[in-house]
Amino acid sequence: MSPRQSNRERQAEKVRQGRRKARRTTCRRCGRPVWHGLDGDVLAFEVDAETWQATAADEVLAHAAGRWSFTLTGYDVRELTRRDRFHVRASPGKSSRLGGTVHLAHECADGRHQTRDEPRDPTLFDHLDPDAPPPF
Repeated sequence: MSPRQSNRERQAEKVRQGRRKARRTTCRRCGRPVWHGLDGDVLAFEVDAETWQATAADEVLAHAAGRWSFTLTGYDVRELTRRDRFHVRASPGKSSRLGGTVHLAHECADGRHQTRDEPRDPTLFDHLDPDAPPPF
């Protein structure tokens, strides 16, 4: 990988090389141990997850607060996969993947964490006329 590559190109290269694996490291902000890796094969984000396994109550409360959760799978090559509301509703705190465990997005001591949904601009679609016919 070239140092002049964009972040998107570096992440795509990691996926192509099979380096989506999660590794145990420390948080750059607070120094606590975390699982760090890409959260998917397509449109991946670099994420940090807590090292402790979440319970069903932990995961439901975290999702209600907008905090992500992940399934950590694998033995020799560990991978993080983001869980959505359907996974949480079907089996909170339990992974449907063999040998997988559920972990929450890392939260630093100052309360900062990665959120599921970034706040959207409420005026984003104000310029559209709701009574106008569709453009297609």
